[in-house]
Order: sequence, then structure tokens, then C-alpha cells
Amino acid sequence: MISARDFSAAAIVATDGADHTATFGAQSVAGAGGGKVSVAGSFAMVILNHTTRAAIDGTVALGGGDGTLTAASDTSSTVKALPAGAGVTSTGDLGFGASVALNLITDKTSAELGDAGTLIGARNLTLAATAADAATTEGRMGAAGGKVALTPAVAVTLSNVTTRTRIGTGALSLTGALAATATQKASATTAATAGAYGATSAGIGVALALTIANHTVTTELARSVSGASVSLAASSVSGSSSTAAASAAGAPEETGSGAGSGTSAVTSQVEGERAHAGATSAAHGGDGAGSATTPEPESSSGKVNVAAAVAITLATVRAETVLAAGIAVTATGTVSLASGANTDAATSANGAASQGSDATIGAAVAITLANVTNRAVVPATVTITARDFSAAAAVATDGADHTATFGAQSVAGAGGGKVSVAGSFAMTIANHTTRAAIDGTVQLTGGDATIAAASDTSSTVKALPAGAGVTSTGDLGFGASVALNLITDKASAEIGDAGTLTGARNLTLAATATDAATTEARMGAAGGKVALTPAVAVTLSNVTTRTRIGTGALSLTGALAATATQKASAATAATAGAYGATSAGIGVALGLTIANHTVTSELARSVAAAASAALSASSISASSSSAAASAAGAPEETGSGAGSGPSAVTSQVEGERTHAGATSAAHGGDGAGSATTPEPESSSGKPRRGSCRWHPRRTPMRPPRRAARPRRAATRRSVPPSRSHSRTSRTGPSSRRPSRSRRATSPPRRPSRPKARITRRRSGRGRSPVPVGARYRSRARSRW
Repeated sequence: MISARDFSAAAIVATDGADHTATFGAQSVAGAGGGKVSVAGSFAMVILNHTTRAAIDGTVALGGGDGTLTAASDTSSTVKALPAGAGVTSTGDLGFGASVALNLITDKTSAELGDAGTLIGARNLTLAATAADAATTEGRMGAAGGKVALTPAVAVTLSNVTTRTRIGTGALSLTGALAATATQKASATTAATAGAYGATSAGIGVALALTIANHTVTTELARSVSGASVSLAASSVSGSSSTAAASAAGAPEETGSGAGSGTSAVTSQVEGERAHAGATSAAHGGDGAGSATTPEPESSSGKVNVAAAVAITLATVRAETVLAAGIAVTATGTVSLASGANTDAATSANGAASQGSDATIGAAVAITLANVTNRAVVPATVTITARDFSAAAAVATDGADHTATFGAQSVAGAGGGKVSVAGSFAMTIANHTTRAAIDGTVQLTGGDATIAAASDTSSTVKALPAGAGVTSTGDLGFGASVALNLITDKASAEIGDAGTLTGARNLTLAATATDAATTEARMGAAGGKVALTPAVAVTLSNVTTRTRIGTGALSLTGALAATATQKASAATAATAGAYGATSAGIGVALGLTIANHTVTSELARSVAAAASAALSASSISASSSSAAASAAGAPEETGSGAGSGPSAVTSQVEGERTHAGATSAAHGGDGAGSATTPEPESSSGKPRRGSCRWHPRRTPMRPPRRAARPRRAATRRSVPPSRSHSRTSRTGPSSRRPSRSRRATSPPRRPSRPKARITRRRSGRGRSPVPVGARYRSRARSRW
């Protein structure tokens, strides 16, 4: 027991001159060369468990003075596994270089009044927890010469940073103010580079960079409190990134069941590293890897099983004020809850293969998964009594930066081999939730209530070629790019259905969201006998902004103002180019944007406001898609074709839409919504997949032989000519009318169209006209 007028407990950073940062690191360097078999291995690892705590777990009795609890941490860790010079060089059979760098961080900072702690006789109580944590990890290796050069590089960063202020269970009575603030700025950066050069048979460079960032900031109140005012705040600035680059003549292929069956080889590799990092951290007193799992690198066509450069970022960020169930907060002045978040998460992968006589494979995978929660909420079983009340979940600013930025970029290219393959896959899944709310009971004594939520996010995903993409000097040049940008962004300011507000003068609710999503997929293929280059870009933008007053009753002596404002954009572009192929050049580009942008200001209870009541909702929404394909030819649909079921174009689009929605939902997003793709058709029929040609009723259109002239009103619809053995003459209505039964089933008449045609076909020795509007299949061709 401590008895005093004032009390202070502080666990802070000790400064050494200008040095105020705790620095940790590990570095390894390895190289080998000259032998028939040359092997270089470099391994470096840091396991850091850093705990900073200032707390009252016993009894402190003050004589009217102030209590202060302060915890501050500032750490930095750097881990590098590097090559000596170029890494490993071989003059014989094999040159093998491997680098592994692991940076496993558990950093906890807390200022708290524990569950068993007691503070009595205090005027003001201030709790402050501040943490800064930066983690940097690099793995780099090179291999050159010999028949086979193999150089994997793996770098993993596991960043568990937790900052909190907490008042545990019990009771607390103050004559002054309670102020509890938790602030965190954390970053985690991972880079892996692998280069294999000059191998006569095969050069394989594999680089994997994995960042797992679990950054949590909370201010928690678990006991009933009375005082002059109560202020709880939590603020998070988080940055995480991964970069992988591989240069090689080829990348290892999966030997298992392949795409579409089970877990992909890329995911298996990443999950293996994630599980190992988490187990190693936990075995040495750390917090493990958390619960976020790696999304599958796949499109609707299947999974990516070949990758030379893999970059994965898994970011789970939480900024929140937490009130325990059943407590009561009483203040003569103001009670305020505030949370703020500003999260950046990105990946970049570059896979390029530029040598090799038989096959060159360059493949890159970049995936970002970000789950961000920003909440200032009064829970259902909590009662707050005060003069004024505010709950705000806002954007945390970092200097001039006020935007949460998410992104993924992949670059792939291959060239020079008989078979050249380049695959570029980039995906971002961002689930961003901002909520300020009253779900419990707030009783005011004539003051004002304010509930505000604000979000500002931006996401950019690009799957690009390295240079021209893929070039082949032999049989095949294949380049594929897939970019997926799956966004679920929710901002809400509300009084829930169970929420109660009484005794208030004015009530203001404001929800504001800005969200911009940009997605691009681009690939090119040139040379060889066959050049094939599909590009798929999909943006799924679910942005919901709302103010809401749920069921119940509300009485105000002043005014009600509820405003929801949103500005959201989604832009998608896909470009595919195939050039210079001697046999066939096929370029297919698909750009798909699904924009579900919703802004509402909802009132679900009766309201009596003495002054005024105003509800408003404002939306500025922009969405676009563009696709460009340059090719010598495009693949045709082999199914039933136009007129029977969905077109090939619609099937392809719906496949990508369904996959995007399922992937979003599987990782906590809102899916793709209910809108379906309209059929791309005119009265003449549906287009072939990926082609600029049009095939009405499975019959390609051809230009008219001579100028059109108006048809007569009695003329029925004609059928375009068959390419096989039909003959067309320019004429008016048919000289022979169809039979009565044929007329009964003929298509309805349409307004006059230019040029009427009658198609005739052979029947025995003579010629008999085919009724106008009839449909038939050529016996000489299976498809028209």
C-alpha cells in the first residue's frame, strides 16, 4: 500500500544522448565459388520479446492529489541474410545459394490500473501508453554459372505490437478527470531477392517475402468510474509491406495435382513459412502469428502453381475504445470516446526470366490482406451519465498523411526460350470498418451528443509485364496477368436498436467516407509460333456509409442532424497484346468493375425535437472499366453459341464476378452483391468470346453487297446467309408465302429495316426458297 498526495509510475525509454531507440539486429553473409558443386548458405534471425509496463496492481491512497501512469517504448529491429559478393558461382554441375532471414517481434506496452489495483482519494488520473516499433527484414542471394544455378531467398517478418491503457475491474471515484490514451506507430518491412544467372541448363531463382503485422491499440475501461470528466482514446498508425524479386531462367513448377484442386503450391509454401514463424515465436515467449490466413492466389480459371517471386502481406490492425459489460460511467462534465486508424499495407513482386534455351518461366505473385477495425462504441450493457457525450472513430493523421493506403503490384516477364511463360498475379483484399455508436444507455443532463465516423482509404492493384511481357523464339510465348482489388469499406455513426439517449439538447450524427480503388492488368506476348496473352482485372468496391437511429424513441430539447456523405470511385483497366506470332496471336482482355456504393441516413424510431430534425445522405460515385486487346486472332466459343443460354462473354464475366465475390466473402468482405451481368447482345445475337466479330444466331455478319433499300411493310425478318452453300439475292418480299403453320410460328414483325434478303438452298434438282426467318444449321459446317 502506498499513501501519498500524488502518485506517478513510469516505464519509459532511457535516453543515451540523442539515442532514444532500443535497437536489435542480426546479419549473416555467405558465398562460395569455383567448385563443381558450390553451396552458400546464409541464415540470420532475431527473436525479440519487449515488454514495457507501468501499473498499479496494489493499493494507492492519495490525499487529493493526482495519479499518473505512463509507459513508453521505442524499438527497432533489422535482420539481413546476404550473399558475399555475387553469392555462389560454379564451374561444374551445381551452384546453390540460400538465404533465410527471420525477424520475430513481440512488443507490448501498457499503462494500467490492474484488476486487483485500487486507487482512492485521487483528483485526476492520467494513463498514457505510447509505442513506436520498426522492423526491417531482408533476404538476398545470387547464384551464377554451372549447369544448374539455384538460389532461394526467404525473409519473414512477424510483427506483434500491442499498446494499451487499461483500468481493470473494481470501482474508481475521482474528484477530477480521467484521461486514458494509447498511441502506436508500427511498421514492418520485408524484402527478398534471388538471382540466378549464366547457368547452361537451368537457372532457378525463388524469392519469398512474408510480412505478418498484428498491430493492436486499445484503451479499455473495465470498472465503474465517477469523476468530473472521462476521456478514452486509442490511435494507430500502421505500415506493412513485402517486396520480392527473382531473376532466373525458370521457376520450379508444382508437381502435385495442379490448379483447381486443393491448396496451390504458392499458398502451401507461404503457409509453411507462416506456421514456422508463428511456432518459433510462440516457443520463445512471443505471441505467434495470429489467425489471418493467406488468400489463395487464383482467378476463376484456377490457382497459381508456379511462382518465382512471392510477396505476401497480412495486416490485422485494431484501434478501439473498449468498455466492459455492465459498468457505469458518471461525469459531471463530458464523456468522450475516440479512436483513430491510419493503415498502409502493400506488396510488390517482380519475377523475370530472361535466359535459357529450352524454357523460360517468369512468375510473380503479390497478395495483400488487410483487416482494419476502428471503433468507438458504448456497448449494450453500459450506462453513461454526463452533461455532454461524444463518440468519434476518425482517421489518424501521420504528418500530412490522412489516407489508409492498400496495394499490390506484380511484374513478370520471360524471353528467349523455345517456350516462354510469364505470369503476373496481384490481389488486395481490404476490409475496413469504422464505427462510432451508442448501443447502450447514455443519459445526459441537458448537454449535446455527437457521434462521428470518418474513413479515408485508397487501394491500387497492378499486374504488369516486365518490358514487353514475354518473347519467344520457338513454339510458344504465353503471358498472363490477373489483378484483383476486393474492397469492403464501412463507415457508420449510429444509435443502435438497443441504444438509448435521454436528456440531450442537440444530437449530431455524421458519417464520412472517401474510397478510391484502381485496378490494372496488362500483359504482352510476342514472337514464336503461338503468342497467347490473357489479362484479367477485377475491381469489387463495396463502400457503405450511413447514419442510423435504430428502433425505440428519442426526445430532444434542441435539434437532430444526421448526415452521411460518401465519395467513392472504382476504375478497372485490362490490356492484352499479342504480336509477331507466325501461326496465331491471341490477346484476351477482361476489365470488370463491380461498384456497390451505398449512402443512407436512416431513422427507425419516433423523434420529438423541439428545434429541428434534418436527415441527409450524399453520394458521389464514379466507376469505369476499359479493355483493350491487340491480336491476330481470338479464341472462339466452342459451346452452343448465340441464342442458347448465356453467351461466352457473359459466362466469362460471371465466372470472374462469382470468384471475386466468393474470395471477398471468404476473408470477411461483403461479396459481390446481387447485380448480374447483362447479356452482350443485340436483336441479331450475342458476340463470340474475346473476338471483335459478332455472330447473330451463330452466323457471322458480312457487309452488304450493295446499298440498302427500304423493305416493304409486309416483309418478314430474314436470315443472314450461310458461308457454306447458300445463295443470297437482293429482292423484296418473298414471292412465295410460308404455309399457314409456318406463319403461325414465325417471329413477330419488326419495324422496317434496310435490305430484305431471301436465302435459298438446294432441294433435289430444283431450288425451293427457305422461309424468311427460318433457322437451320449448315450440313457443310458445324458452326456458322
